Amino acid sequence: MVVSTEKTDKDYWESFTGDEFYYKAVKLDRLREFLKPLVKPDDVIINLMCGKFAYLNSYLGVDIVEHMLRSNREIARGVVFDLNSPSHYPLRENSFDVAVMISGIAYLYNPRHTFLEVLRVLRPGGQFIVGFDHNQTKRASKDWERLNNGEKLGRLEELYLSGGFVNLEVFEYAQDTLPWTDFKPEIFYITRAFKL
Repeated sequence: MVVSTEKTDKDYWESFTGDEFYYKAVKLDRLREFLKPLVKPDDVIINLMCGKFAYLNSYLGVDIVEHMLRSNREIARGVVFDLNSPSHYPLRENSFDVAVMISGIAYLYNPRHTFLEVLRVLRPGGQFIVGFDHNQTKRASKDWERLNNGEKLGRLEELYLSGGFVNLEVFEYAQDTLPWTDFKPEIFYITRAFKL
């Protein structure tokens, strides 16, 4: 009998404290400022794969790791759930005005299922905001890693359209770089589309 030594997703992410992403979270403070005008103050927001940093104050955070959710100060409550599960997400239909997933798209094995589930839990007129840059851990989907940024945007457009979303918008901005380096700023992409 062969026993796999590869970690499950849950085991892999359990080994993180969230502090590994602290520099990125500080660096992306501008992302918080960018996202705020995209939502209304009374929107009921669900934050998917949020880990320790949600970037928007949200009614609900969903992540595979409980200790990350407990450390997240931008969510009112958390639900431990693996978005790669093939089952329905444990969320009621038409419950949220906004769904947000920042830097999570790279870790989905069946993103079409996620887009369909998000459509199901959004209220009519609700929006799904997905953000990404080129940074991800070794756990990222190989299918996603192989794509360049233009191809990633094309893939997201396909996912939104096949999921039933409309009015796709794409935003990009240059992230801050360290002041003592000569590196070009990295680009962070934000996409959003709406449920009819």
